[in-house]
Amino acid sequence: MKIFKLTAILLTVLVAASCAKKVDIKPPEAFDPEVSFKKANQLIDKRQFETARRELESIKGKDRGMKFAPLAHLRVADTYMLEGEPEPAVEEYRRFLVMYPAHKYASYAQYQIGMIYYGQIEDHERGQDAARRALEELAKLNELYPRNPYRESLVYYTEKCLDTIADHTIMVGNFYFKKRAYEPAVRRYLEVLREFPGFKGEEEAFYRLVISYLRLGDAGMAEEYLNRLLEKYPDSKFAEEAKKEFARPEDEKG
Repeated sequence: MKIFKLTAILLTVLVAASCAKKVDIKPPEAFDPEVSFKKANQLIDKRQFETARRELESIKGKDRGMKFAPLAHLRVADTYMLEGEPEPAVEEYRRFLVMYPAHKYASYAQYQIGMIYYGQIEDHERGQDAARRALEELAKLNELYPRNPYRESLVYYTEKCLDTIADHTIMVGNFYFKKRAYEPAVRRYLEVLREFPGFKGEEEAFYRLVISYLRLGDAGMAEEYLNRLLEKYPDSKFAEEAKKEFARPEDEKG
């Protein structure tokens, strides 16, 4: 009886083992970063940015070949920019540059930082800080990546930034000028002439300096800037007005 029971148990075990061998257990599929990257870009096209970022983060952690990990890092930054979130976008682009400074798309990351700040230039009153930051980042692009593919467009954006800063400085000077606070007005006009020689509002700055110095009682400095105005812009309406002001009797000035 005991032998029969033992035999029955052994048969049961053998049958179970035999069945177990027939179970088809599939190994987990190998992670394919290229497929995952394509999927993430499709999600970005659909503006599903949060889901796309999760997919990109998985690439950053699993891509052992490191071919798609840098691209995934860059696309994370792109999603924030496309979503209208400039601060995290800049942060991610900067992180990419720290991790992959020699990557072929490093100049793209630096360009994007500059353009994010450029996009924040709303007007001459509120855009000065953004213009200065954009100017700094675009200059860094040329310095670090002199062969970058954005060289031609950088000339345009750099000039726009300079114009914004110069116009703002002139605006502040004119504010003081209208308040008859000629000393701070002079400082602003001199600043814009020193930092942005030849900018489009230069003739107005010369003119305002002539008038300001006259009203401060400094005829020598007024004459100096009148001569500079006449030399560079002889046919300017500002030149004509400055000459008239300079020729007025002393008691009629101011």
